[in-house]
Amino acid sequence: MSIEPEPLSPRRSHPLLAWLIILAVVVFIVLRVRSQAEKQQQRIESQIEAFQTRLLIGSARLHPSSRTQFAEQAMKLAGTRSCFQQLQLVLIVEELQGSEAARKRLREIRERISTSALPATEEEKKLLGLLEDVVEQRALTPREENELKDAFGWLAKLVLSPPESAEHERLLSQAERTALVVQVFLVAGFVACVLGAILLALVVASFRKGRLRSGLAPPSGNGGVYAETFALWMLLYVGISALVARFAGQAVPILARESVMLATLMVLVWPWLRGVSWKELRQDLGLTTGQGAGKEVLFGLGTNLASLPILVLVFALLSMVLRQLRQATEGGDPFGPGLPPPHPAAEILLRGSVWDKVQVVLAAALLAPLVEEILFRGLLYRHLREATIRLGPTASVLVSGVLSGLVFAVIHPQGLLAVPLLTVLALAFALVREWRGSLIPCVVAHGVNNAVVTLVLIGGMAG
Repeated sequence: MSIEPEPLSPRRSHPLLAWLIILAVVVFIVLRVRSQAEKQQQRIESQIEAFQTRLLIGSARLHPSSRTQFAEQAMKLAGTRSCFQQLQLVLIVEELQGSEAARKRLREIRERISTSALPATEEEKKLLGLLEDVVEQRALTPREENELKDAFGWLAKLVLSPPESAEHERLLSQAERTALVVQVFLVAGFVACVLGAILLALVVASFRKGRLRSGLAPPSGNGGVYAETFALWMLLYVGISALVARFAGQAVPILARESVMLATLMVLVWPWLRGVSWKELRQDLGLTTGQGAGKEVLFGLGTNLASLPILVLVFALLSMVLRQLRQATEGGDPFGPGLPPPHPAAEILLRGSVWDKVQVVLAAALLAPLVEEILFRGLLYRHLREATIRLGPTASVLVSGVLSGLVFAVIHPQGLLAVPLLTVLALAFALVREWRGSLIPCVVAHGVNNAVVTLVLIGGMAG
């Protein structure tokens, strides 16, 4: 894949200054995200643990003959975890195996605490006593029940409700629904991976036979101006985000807050002020319908499928590396998921109202893809392609795709552990942008990816 040779007289610009601004803003965003993540990480992790608990108990309900296996799986997780997490696992054992098995686990925990083998806070020791009362079927005061529910959430509500009551059945139905959604997602994901692998093989074969051609417009010499524009966008993005957080906060509907980010596209006036015509800008950034909007939408859907097998492979490798690092450096839990931290919107999806969730889906599937693709696969990728054109077509495409993908990944709030996955996804968007020329496939692929993730999470926690 290639575009025409570099023009002889590129437009005068200041790409070096632009990159200094870009890197400075990236560092600022990374530090800000890390600070915010530390404040809300424990709260989000507790919601993710609730999701995992519902999944485990729901799976046991769907497969009654395997209840013992699911309980043993929960027991394996207890070995090197904190006191609070082990107490949480006692409640799972109580539900799946009964009071005798839970009583045994509580005795082991108390012995480990008494010998200082398991560090425990005063609050955790109090929770241990309350759980012993629950297992021994001693009556709890309303205040004590609320303390357990505040600490263990959904799981405490399940264990404290009478086994044959309507409330107990309702909570178990929620867990079953979570397990069903995840199982359907896994089956659909497996089928999508197979189709994606076939599609990816066809694309690679076409590339090797020289059938793929770049759809980018020939170099216009505007790449440096686009670097300036992207740098201006980053400054504007940080400024507007700070203003919205300070003066709007949670009082403004989610969709309204996210819609404000559309205002950042006003930076597209900068190329016009620098002498770039609207026609040039549209062609350079891919703001066209390509070979037809319908056809480009199909290529966007195909991009999701073809990138899925690579994402699964990268995720598996990342999880394996993280597990090995935890075992080698901290003696951590070898059965832990090794997942990157969740997006802050996860808390809204898990606990927000129906309208809040609808707004998050709309923002994730429509607004974010539109703005981000114009900026990253439009402005930044186009700048990098012109800046690296002397490397040759293939190297220029890969370098431009990876660099623009890294910037895209690092400024996202999932944290540095998610960077490899997001970079791979962004590279897939860049490759289809190179091939098709239009941004439509990128926006579609980005939107579908975001929509699937948010809808699965909502479905799993519904009820």
